[in-house]
Amino acid sequence: MPELPRDRSHFYLQNVGQPEQYTTRQRPRTPPPPVRERETHARALEAALNRAIEGARARPEVRPPQEVASGGFYLQFQLPPGNTEFVQNIENRSKGIELVSVRQSDDNAPAFATVFIPFRSANYFQRILDEYRTQVTAKAQRPRHEALVNRIDSIALAAIRALFTDDENLLPAQDAQTWWEIWIRGGLVEQFQAVARTLGVNVAEDQIIDFPEREVFLAQSDFETLGRLMARTDAM
Repeated sequence: MPELPRDRSHFYLQNVGQPEQYTTRQRPRTPPPPVRERETHARALEAALNRAIEGARARPEVRPPQEVASGGFYLQFQLPPGNTEFVQNIENRSKGIELVSVRQSDDNAPAFATVFIPFRSANYFQRILDEYRTQVTAKAQRPRHEALVNRIDSIALAAIRALFTDDENLLPAQDAQTWWEIWIRGGLVEQFQAVARTLGVNVAEDQIIDFPEREVFLAQSDFETLGRLMARTDAM
C-alpha cells in the first residue's frame, strides 16, 4: 500500500503550556457519618418526623378519606456538608418512597433532600428510627441503620420551596404570575393536569419533554397556588 504524502501544514505551539498539579478523576470518598448521642438524636428525629406526618394529614388540601390510600406527602431531610452522594439511601422504591429533589448551595453547605412518601408507607422512617434507637447489628454491635440516621440532621414537612433547585434568590414574589418548569413523576400526568385545571394553573400541554421516569411541563402560576398544587397532587 503506497504511503500517503506528508505535505500537510501543521501547527507547532511553543511555550504555551504551564505545569499543574495532578488531579484525580475519582470522586472523593463520602465522609463517615457524624458521631451522635444515639438516644438524643433518635428522639429528636422521631419527634420531628411525627410532627411532619401529623401536619401532612391535617393539611386543608389533604385528599378525601377514600383517596388517602393512594396519596402521599413530601418530607425534607437535611444532611451535613459532604454527604450529598448519600441522599440516594433515603429512597426506597419498593415502598413507593422516591427522591424528588436535592439542593445544596455550595460544597460547605448542608444538603436538603426532598422525598415523596405515600401515606401507606408513612411509618417506614418511624420504624427505621425505632430500630436505630433499640437494636444493634449482629457483627459490629453498632446501632442499626447508623450510617443513614447519623447523617440526618433534621426532618420536616416539605413545602413547595423544597422542590425549587435553583438559587433561592431567584424566586419571584409570592403573588407574581411566573412560568415554572415542573417535573412530573411517572404515570401521574393526568392527575397533575386535573388538579392544575381545578386551581386555574395554565399548563402548556403542547410543550412537553419526555424522560424515562419524568415528564417536564411548563406551567404558569403564582408561588402560593403552586404550593396548593403540590399539596393536592403526588405528581411533582
